[in-house]
Amino acid sequence: MSLFFVQHQHSPEPCPAMDSQEGSMLLDHIDSANARKYGLRILSDAVLDNQHTFVLIVEADNPGQIENLMQPSTRLEESIFGLLLPAKQS
Repeated sequence: MSLFFVQHQHSPEPCPAMDSQEGSMLLDHIDSANARKYGLRILSDAVLDNQHTFVLIVEADNPGQIENLMQPSTRLEESIFGLLLPAKQS
C-alpha cells in the first residue's frame, strides 16, 4: 500500500456542518470502518477550525480508491478535492 495525503475544502456557504444530517453523513462516510470497504486505511484525520477543510492521511493501493471514497464530498458546490502524491511517513 502507498501513503497519500488527501484534502477536501469548500466555501462556507455549502458547508455540510450547517445541516446536521448532511454533516453526520459526511463524517460517517469518511470514517475508518467505511474507508475499509473501499480498501483504504485512514491513519489520521483532522478538521481545520474555521477553514472548511479536512485532511486525511490514507494508505491505499491506488488513487482511484481514494477518489471513490471522496465522491460524496465532491457533490458540494465549489468544493476542492486535492490529492498530493506520493506521501512518505516521517
